[in-house]
Amino acid sequence: MSIKAIVLFSAAVALLIISPGPSVAVVVGRTLGSGFRSGMTTVLGVYIGGATYLTLSFTGLTALALSAGPIFSIIKYIGAFYLIWLGWNTFRKAGAPKPVQSVTSKNAWRDLSAGLMVTLVNPKPVVFYSALLPMFLDMSKSTLGDLGILLTILAVCTLSIQGVYAYLSNKTRQLASSGKVAKRLEQTSGGTMIAAGVLVASR
Repeated sequence: MSIKAIVLFSAAVALLIISPGPSVAVVVGRTLGSGFRSGMTTVLGVYIGGATYLTLSFTGLTALALSAGPIFSIIKYIGAFYLIWLGWNTFRKAGAPKPVQSVTSKNAWRDLSAGLMVTLVNPKPVVFYSALLPMFLDMSKSTLGDLGILLTILAVCTLSIQGVYAYLSNKTRQLASSGKVAKRLEQTSGGTMIAAGVLVASR
């Protein structure tokens, strides 16, 4: 890829990621509810989902992905239910005493799967990448090295931009020192997750 192509592709991906949507809502929700590490684990899940769709587009498997419309519909509603369930649990337990404990693999998987699910239930990115890639690459001459560059760009944009969302959400969480404010913040976290699930289901 040329330097110009890398810069333009990076700008296009950055604009896609910075736009508020279900993935941003989930990252903010998980961070408000469980902290910065939880939020960044969710961001990692979002990246894995985006990388999956980018790879499908690069390898020419877009048509195969889009032909699985009924399967996507099923996955979409499962994902929406999962997000709503996470949100409801967070909302319901807001203000309840929490024992001091380290981050467990179970909690990490919950965050990772939330980010992954909110990305995979939406096939629109694969259409976006399929339309975008030919503008910057000669797909007939593209190499695995090009795919590596694209995935690196996606990683940098996703982790940095959504990482900022997580950082700011965590700062807000840290300011909520009183019991009442903390409870309201956790309820907001749950409500954000529920809203994300409803938004996913309605698309």
